[in-house]
Amino acid sequence: MKYYLSLGGNVGDTREIFRGALHDIGIEIGEILSISDVIVTPPWGFEAENDFMNMAAVVESDKSPEKVLEDIWEIEKRYGRVRPIGAKGYSSRTLDIDIIFIDDMVIDTPSLKVPHPLSHRRRFVLEPMYQIAPNYIHPVLHKNLDELLAECDK
Repeated sequence: MKYYLSLGGNVGDTREIFRGALHDIGIEIGEILSISDVIVTPPWGFEAENDFMNMAAVVESDKSPEKVLEDIWEIEKRYGRVRPIGAKGYSSRTLDIDIIFIDDMVIDTPSLKVPHPLSHRRRFVLEPMYQIAPNYIHPVLHKNLDELLAECDK
């Protein structure tokens, strides 16, 4: 399966954190087929002192979506990510890794929603994703990334 991941962060040495996280993803989850450039964007949904760095990666893995999610959470934790219990809203973080797409699958469970439900509204997700998968068709909206970018205002 191809996993389309979005990486973001705005605390610490984000480029170095991305390098380490991508290394770990390649070892623990699967072969990294492609990575985007790093882009810098303002925080989305909250105010923060630092802008975010964002990028995307395509990873080939035979692991189940649930196992990949579990592995991602472990990698985030290794790089200082804290997920406060019961916290609402967004906050600054060292590393955030989201599963945006998995092939053309649609998953809707309490712990995992694929495609990521807000991906089509987030330019910081779409721009890096477009670099590595410009012809990808959103499995629910049935639009390619170029169309989604044209419709995305933030």
